[in-house]
Amino acid sequence: MKLIKKKELFPTICISYTIISLSITLLEVIKHNEFSNDQFNLISMFVWTSIAVFVLSQHYRFEKFSALTMILVQYLIEMFLIITTIYISGFFVSINPNGYKDVFRSFTIPYVIGAGIYYISLYRFVKKANNSLKFIKEHSMKI
Repeated sequence: MKLIKKKELFPTICISYTIISLSITLLEVIKHNEFSNDQFNLISMFVWTSIAVFVLSQHYRFEKFSALTMILVQYLIEMFLIITTIYISGFFVSINPNGYKDVFRSFTIPYVIGAGIYYISLYRFVKKANNSLKFIKEHSMKI
């Protein structure tokens, strides 16, 4: 049996919790043949989180643009996809008249925080890699 390393523990807990929560939610939906608001919200949060993580992971496709343009384009793509999921879900469940406005707020605030953390860590990683390359280049010239 493989032991989980310390740095893999939290992501493993998060993945396990997500799988268990979604499984229980989907089994309840199948059993009762209808969505409750809580079940719908849990599934929606998973879908929207997946959209945000996937679009953020595609940052390398936007490298030719400035960082601000890249972040704005990614945000607009994500909002379009999320609004589309709300529109489609409107065929299956009733949407609150303020639903679009509410999802705009409830997605934008965590997105700004999450994207900020993501891009700051990416910037630090690239800066560290560039420093390493510079160090190797300078020391290889001396040899």
